[in-house]
Formats: sequence, C-alpha cells, structure tokens
Amino acid sequence: MNSRGMIGYASERLVESDLLFQGIVVLNPSQPDLEYDLVAQIGNENFKIQVKTGKRKDDKVLVADIRKSASPRNPYKKLHYTKDDVDIFAITDPETRRVAYYPAGEVSREITFRFEKRKCRNGYAERLFNDFTDIKAAIEKLFSLQRIS
Repeated sequence: MNSRGMIGYASERLVESDLLFQGIVVLNPSQPDLEYDLVAQIGNENFKIQVKTGKRKDDKVLVADIRKSASPRNPYKKLHYTKDDVDIFAITDPETRRVAYYPAGEVSREITFRFEKRKCRNGYAERLFNDFTDIKAAIEKLFSLQRIS
C-alpha cells in the first residue's frame, strides 16, 4: 500500500473511532471499491459515509476535494458523487486527528472549513470546523435538504 493509501486507511479508522465515541454503530463493507467507505447505523437507518482527508492551508482552513478518485481509464477525469452514492462526507484533519461531517448534495466539488471565525465579505456562509463535528447534526441537515428537493 502506498503512502496515499495508508493516509486514506488511517482516515477511515479515525472516522470509525470518532463515530464509536459518539455512540454510533459502524459497519465496514466487506466489498471493495464501493462508492462509500463506512456505514453508520443510527436508530433504524443506515447512512453511507465517504471519508475524505482534508488538506490545511495556512493553518486557517481545511480543504477537502469531495469528488471521486480518478478512474484508471482516465486518470485526469474526476467524477462527482450522486445522492444515491453517499449520504455524509466525513472530512478528517490529519494534523489534529478530528473529523467534520457534512451532508452530501450541498457541495459537489470541494468543502472548505475554517478554524477561526472571520468577517465574510464574499457573501458565502462560513463553515467553522467545530460546528460540524457531530454526525447527528449532519444527518438532520441531510433530511432538511431532502425535504427541499
């Protein structure tokens, strides 16, 4: 396994551990190459989780590319996940070993989290990392997105 594969594997185990500490049952698919990495069982429902490792920029933001990895046939083309592929993105911060959960369907290319609050002048809502560490809040947001569409 190459270095990139080890980081991805470590991120998956980090998310699994974080969910267990939140009291969530975590299922690991036995089949490789699925669209999702883990399944969180909450109540009577299962939620497909895709784990992505974020990259820090200037210690102020964490950015994660949430597109699918390139296919072997076309290594330069990255594809987007559909609403049937995944329910929640789990974005790991390798520096602090923490996880943010974000509902699929709201963003299609990349997610940016800030570590400090700042005045936002571009009209976009700020995403503070600490506001996204509870998977149940991400699931509530997912359900509200589904009701709108």
